[in-house]
Amino acid sequence: MIWGTSEYIAAIAAVISLAALLFTWYAYRSAQHTEMLKALQGERASIAFAAYSIGRGRAPRSKSRRQDLIRSLCLAALFESSDRSRALIYEALVKLAEHHGDEIWPIVDDLERLIGKIGVAAELDLRRGTERLAQLRRALGDKS
Repeated sequence: MIWGTSEYIAAIAAVISLAALLFTWYAYRSAQHTEMLKALQGERASIAFAAYSIGRGRAPRSKSRRQDLIRSLCLAALFESSDRSRALIYEALVKLAEHHGDEIWPIVDDLERLIGKIGVAAELDLRRGTERLAQLRRALGDKS
């Protein structure tokens, strides 16, 4: 069967509609990821809710997005003053560590090196940061 002009136009319209749908879905997922990262930098309640949501949901499939999320959770674990929020953050990180532990430890090690380097170079009192890193390591199951 040979297609006429109207069939080609219909096929092109269907392809354009499908492309628009896929683009919209991708933009929505990107916006969700960005909002989650922003929530981890916000107020206690938003940090706690974001950590709770991460702990109950799935990790992003994209390695770079997952690492962004892990980095944000680790930083929230260091800087969040609420014990309840930190408990939810630890829970989310423990859940992520079940399948992506190999991605978490380099980030924790990098933060530890950074805090050590800044503490020596700037003569800052970073004991609380060091203590929270140790708590984070214990929560993730590191025996050191």
